[in-house]
Amino acid sequence: IRLIAGPHTWPNFPTIYYKQPIEGDFEVQAKVTFPPPAATISAAQMVGLLVRPTNARLVEGNSSFPNDWVVAAKYLTDAGSLVGCRGSWADYSLDTVYIKIERYNNVWRCAYGKNSENWTRLNVDVDDQALNNKQLEIALFAYSMTDDSITVEFSDWLITRR
Repeated sequence: IRLIAGPHTWPNFPTIYYKQPIEGDFEVQAKVTFPPPAATISAAQMVGLLVRPTNARLVEGNSSFPNDWVVAAKYLTDAGSLVGCRGSWADYSLDTVYIKIERYNNVWRCAYGKNSENWTRLNVDVDDQALNNKQLEIALFAYSMTDDSITVEFSDWLITRR
């Protein structure tokens, strides 16, 4: 799947949704190929996975994702290339990364890796109480806050219910 975003697509960024609401324990992962732009960027570009309450949308003026959205992403800024989730980012310079979000007994985890077998786990900063007993939706997303558009390729998108 190829997504093209930008320029200036925050907060109306393109997404591709998994149509079935999901509840209970699950794991979602995707391979993301997101090469850096040709020129230095002045703001931010981000691509990845998100899990949020069904039909939730950003409100104009939000400067970040709501606290009841779980986001795992590759993130480019003028400071460099990162991978991770809200509250927990790591330097990651490769163009391709596997990212994962897991829910097990209402505990959220995210992880990243160079392949789909060896994962580096990161803490997730999310309001998990707000997500309890709610139907959730899963999406792939891309956005650019810069003057340039971005192109990202997603593959190996897997959703496993537990």
